[in-house]
Amino acid sequence: MGEEATDWILESLEALAFANRLSLLSQLQDACTLDEIELTPVDHDGRNGNRTRCLTRQGVRYHLNQLQEAGIVRAQRVREGGRVKNAYRIDQAPLWALAEALRELSAHGNPSVHPEDPDPSPIEWEPEPTGPGPHLVVVHGLEVGRRFRLGTLEADRRRGWILGSQPKADVPLPESRFVDDQAAEIEIQDDTYTLLDLRSARARVSLNGDRLGLGERRGLSHGDVIGVGHTQLLFRE
Repeated sequence: MGEEATDWILESLEALAFANRLSLLSQLQDACTLDEIELTPVDHDGRNGNRTRCLTRQGVRYHLNQLQEAGIVRAQRVREGGRVKNAYRIDQAPLWALAEALRELSAHGNPSVHPEDPDPSPIEWEPEPTGPGPHLVVVHGLEVGRRFRLGTLEADRRRGWILGSQPKADVPLPESRFVDDQAAEIEIQDDTYTLLDLRSARARVSLNGDRLGLGERRGLSHGDVIGVGHTQLLFRE
């Protein structure tokens, strides 16, 4: 695990190391405005400090700001009663990435655990059908069961399908701290699909648990598992 990833883990844990913030996150599963949040102060030992009063708006806003800076909470503008306000909601992606990073960190001390190896027997998911043709299925990640269809490339398209953390990627992945904007590319030629490790990426991708070299290209077969960051995608033809 690199120094940048370690620093991010420490920053995230520091942001979460407050009982009041953990209590606040439990309320932000759905978007809430500041007026809708009622946070009872919690002592360091985890007990409610004063059940008869709630934390002030200023106190709630402070904790929200800290969680926003850590990327754990995001705000969106909503109209309520003729006024535009901020609504706050937990961002699941960084919390999932943090959990995976901690799992990987703990596994380094256990030689029987191999965090980078894909599950040898991925669960056969049956989400909503997307039609015939090759596709990728998330078998380990934030959106397990999600499918990404790989069809035929348009005549004016010069590249294949890009896997990366940028929102406009053909296969967008949520781990911005562990996945490059453009991490890998799936190419097609004569109905044959190949996985290409992009040279511009800082982190390598893997195929069936075997890490690809810089700029390496390998053929894809039905049942192969592509690893990008902590996400694993099953290739189906």
